[in-house]
Order: sequence, then structure tokens, then C-alpha cells
Amino acid sequence: MGDLIQVDQADVTDEMNKGGPSFGAFMKAVGMSVAETQAKLDDTFVATAKVLSSTEIEVIAVFEQQLKDDDGTMDKGDIQMQKLPLINYLMPTALQYKTVHLQADMDVKEFNSKSGFNIDNKTQNASVGGGLSFGAGGFGGAFGGGYSSQSSNQSGAFVGSQGSAAGSLHMDATIEPRPDIRLPQPFILQKGPSLSLSEGSATDITGPVPTGAPAGSPAPVIGRQMVLTATLNNTDGSANTGKTLVVRLDQPAINFKVSGATGSDGTATITLTRQGAAYQAGTSVQVHVRVSFGLVTQDLVVTL
Repeated sequence: MGDLIQVDQADVTDEMNKGGPSFGAFMKAVGMSVAETQAKLDDTFVATAKVLSSTEIEVIAVFEQQLKDDDGTMDKGDIQMQKLPLINYLMPTALQYKTVHLQADMDVKEFNSKSGFNIDNKTQNASVGGGLSFGAGGFGGAFGGGYSSQSSNQSGAFVGSQGSAAGSLHMDATIEPRPDIRLPQPFILQKGPSLSLSEGSATDITGPVPTGAPAGSPAPVIGRQMVLTATLNNTDGSANTGKTLVVRLDQPAINFKVSGATGSDGTATITLTRQGAAYQAGTSVQVHVRVSFGLVTQDLVVTL
């Protein structure tokens, strides 16, 4: 006869209740650690800044450059020394947590089981008895016997249930310098000739009327041009005459022509021309123009 074995159903509720707070506690610990580390980084930055601010060094506070009116090259340099805090030139690095990424996975299992069994039991009993008698009446006898048998079988089936519990955690953290802090730039004072640029209006370049075209036909547009005016003055503001200017363009397909040395009013004209393969009707091009006179430069962006 078979008997059904009852076992408790696998239940992972208790494991989940234990695993969830564990992950939560770990993430809380990570968050507190990040906050504490950031506070230490900030404290270190402040302490370093204080030391650099209280440490003075003798440096060139102002460098005054004097340029020649004749060719715009360096004539002399006047240096003004001054004691300044070291932090003016050496800025401590401020670090910060840029990202902190946490990823958690949890798998819960539980296993309950009971073993089966099989028992066989058999018993047999037998008995026999008899007797003989002899007397005046003759011969007689009596016999008797008995037999019994019993067997039993008991078995149980294997019953089980299973669950599991496992966890994993992945964490990424990035610390990098803050981009909003930069070293101070030294102060440079330059004295000498001055240069300025001004642009005129862009005009069309026309070609000859094709042969056979109807009378009164307009001349075809074959390009565009613009005239720039460069003005060069001496240190005292007077016109710097008879000087040659150097012109550079960032568009090699654009041609330019300089009128020559600066005139009596200190000016020279620069004519920009866009035609031939560089010209396409209905389009425009931005041209970066740089004019130099020694160490004196002036930049201008025009649309042609």
C-alpha cells in the first residue's frame, strides 16, 4: 500500500525579505561613502588653496612691450616685478565624482524534500500433530495440522520542492577634474603702432556680353570682389606712412591684391577677388583675412 508523503512547499519569501534590505544597505553604504569621499576631496582642495594663497613668490606682474613704428618689431620690454600669491600661477586640481552607477541582480532558491521508503514483511507458520491408540476394540489413530501465511508491503514516494537565492552587484564610479577652474593668464601690455581693418561692400564682376546676344542684354556676372581698407598709425596716433603690410587668407581660391605701401594717411587697400572656378552664382563664401605689420596683427572675417 502506498502512502503519499507531504512536504512543505518551497517559499522564497523569507529569503527575499532578507536579500532586499541587504542590497539596500549596501547601496546606502556606497552612497554615504561617495558623499564622504567627495567631502574629503573638497577639504583637500580648500587646504591646498589656502597654502598656495599664503605662499608669495616674486614674479613678473606686468610685461610691457614697446614695438618699433618703423617695422612693428620689438624695441624693448619693461618688466615690473611684484610679490604675488603662488595660487595666481598654480591652481590646485578640484576633483569630483562625475558618475556613480550601481546595478544589482538577485536570484532566490529554496529546496525542501523527504526520502521515500519500501518495506516488505512476510511471515509463515505451520503445525502438525497426531496420535495412535491400540486396545481391545482394535487399532485407532488421530492426526491434525495447521498452516498460516501473512505478507505486507509498504512504500512511500519521493517528494521535493526547490528554490534558490543568489545575488550580484556591479558598480562603476568616475572621478575627474572639474572643467570650470582654469589657470589665470599673465597680463601683457603692448605699446606701439596700431592697425585697423574695415570692409567695403561686395560688388559683382561682369564679363563681356556674348556675341550674338540681343541688343540691351545685361553683361553676365562672372565673380565677386570686395575692397578692404587697412589703416596703420604710429604709437602717438599719427599716420604711419610708406609701410608694407603682410596679408594672409584662409581661402586659397580667393585672390587678393594690395595697393602698395601705406599712403600719406597711413592707409592701404586690399582687393579680394572671387571668380573663375572659385565662383558659383547664388553662393557666398566666408573669408578670414589677417593683416600683419611685424608683431602687430589684425583679423577680419568677410562674406564674399
